[in-house]
Amino acid sequence: MRRTAPFLLLGVVLLGTGLGAGLGLAAAPAMPQDTPLHPTVRGSANGGTPSHLSTRLEMSRTLVAPGERITATLVVTNSSGHPINLTRICTPGFAVALTSPTYRSKVIFAASCSTQPFIVPNGVSRRSFTVSTTYLACLGPGGSSVDHSLPPCLPGGRLPPLPAGSYRAQLYGSGALLPSPAPVAVRLSG
Repeated sequence: MRRTAPFLLLGVVLLGTGLGAGLGLAAAPAMPQDTPLHPTVRGSANGGTPSHLSTRLEMSRTLVAPGERITATLVVTNSSGHPINLTRICTPGFAVALTSPTYRSKVIFAASCSTQPFIVPNGVSRRSFTVSTTYLACLGPGGSSVDHSLPPCLPGGRLPPLPAGSYRAQLYGSGALLPSPAPVAVRLSG
């Protein structure tokens, strides 16, 4: 009798260059009104103080069916009068994911370290992300979870949708000097 080892399926998607990797979300295609946070800008100043930066999250929709994707836009305002390099040791990564009192997103960033400058230009910049309304991981056939928090995968290894309910879209970062924007309420109803 052949026995298959249990496995865990994780939805790992790389974000745009200089943004790192997060579980279950990817950089959305650039929209004409977007001004991306540029990973490189020649002749820009290094440094700046985080007090000159403010952030907010904007959501394309806040009421969706479980399993649908939502576009989140991180809006960064740099009022320093000059570009600010957010790279201190490694280029920071960013992700937007859902969380609730009963569900906590486990966002993971790549272990690799790039020293490429990550420049926030003076003024208002925007970066769009796709937010998943599915679990970010699931158990394959025969798999088990120590804390029983992972649901079984759907046929074909697909990630199951999150349960209907109230969530918050929240920004996650790896080594970023950006101030945390307020989470945005999102309702999954289906």
